[in-house]
Amino acid sequence: MAVLGSVLAGCGFAGSQAAGVDADPLATDAAIDAPDEPPTGDAGVDASTDAAIDAPPAAFCRGDGLLTICVPTEPTRNLVLDNQTIDTTDIATCDLIEINGGRELCVITAGTIRVQGAGARAVGTRPLVLFAATTFQLDAELTASSQRDGRVGAGASTAGCAAAAGAPAEFASGGGGGGFQSAGGAGGRGASGAPGGASGLALAIAIRGGCAGGAGGNATFGQGANGGTGGVGGGAVYVIAGTSFTMGAQGRITSAGAGGSAGPQVAGGAGGGGAGGFIGIDTPSIVLGGAGLFANGGGGGEGGGTSNPSDVGDDGTNSTTNQAQGGIGSASFGGDGGDGSVGATAGDPGGNGNTQGGGGGGGGGAGFIYIRASSRSGSTPTSPAAST
Repeated sequence: MAVLGSVLAGCGFAGSQAAGVDADPLATDAAIDAPDEPPTGDAGVDASTDAAIDAPPAAFCRGDGLLTICVPTEPTRNLVLDNQTIDTTDIATCDLIEINGGRELCVITAGTIRVQGAGARAVGTRPLVLFAATTFQLDAELTASSQRDGRVGAGASTAGCAAAAGAPAEFASGGGGGGFQSAGGAGGRGASGAPGGASGLALAIAIRGGCAGGAGGNATFGQGANGGTGGVGGGAVYVIAGTSFTMGAQGRITSAGAGGSAGPQVAGGAGGGGAGGFIGIDTPSIVLGGAGLFANGGGGGEGGGTSNPSDVGDDGTNSTTNQAQGGIGSASFGGDGGDGSVGATAGDPGGNGNTQGGGGGGGGGAGFIYIRASSRSGSTPTSPAAST
């Protein structure tokens, strides 16, 4: 890193004077007070050269919304994403690391970016930023969704969630659903009668993943097995396109929360669903179409019963009408899981277990979709509704 400093030089005058100076003190004062002549010839050239050297380097900046990215020169490569997994934990993946809201963002830069064929999945600890100097073409799915099978979207972290995370439950009750744009659902009561985990509260818009659901309470009978784990929140992906963003017929961006795990036998509490994550697009001109933008919450798991294994909550949907279903119908005494968010509907609360059943987990709340564009045409299914 270059460090620029300044050097200050001081000049002093001696107390003694040379012979003849006192002969005309006014002339001496005039000579001292006279202004310096502007540099001429080589001196002028040197001054101009020094000024050019000291000037800050020119930067290429794009982004007028939640984030502005500047790079030394305009990127020119053409980046094609097809059947690729982008791991933002690996710093070698990122062209630069940007700090935003106290979080590290993984920024990948190019002249143009196209998502095609089998699309791209963003995973890892940092939210993903795709920076196209000119055009971004979306012809396949770009996903930062989290899923119950262990796949975790980029930047889906519990850091900074605090009260927005679904609260863990105790004594066989269900965990609360995670929150982000909207709150999750509260967990259901278990056999002990203890209240379920509180729902995760809503957060302000930010480039970050959704918050996780809370874990279910331990089983009250048998061996006291641990409660079901909460679903992970959806990840975060932000696109900056310098001139235009276009969605083709198969184009889609998703960042759903994962479903909560089922409560264990006997009478264990289920995990709450994870909240949807973050999808952002910042461009002067956007052409919408394709298969949609979705950041819905996951369903809560079903509370454990005394015999049959209980049911897990579904992962967040890619739909504007269908909620991710909470676990239901497998355990005869366990409470049903709450459904995840969709559209303007927040995560539903988990059902109460009876005297021999665990509480159901609450459904995950909605994530954020953010679109900033001065020119907009076309339409695409969007859940929840986009912020601008």
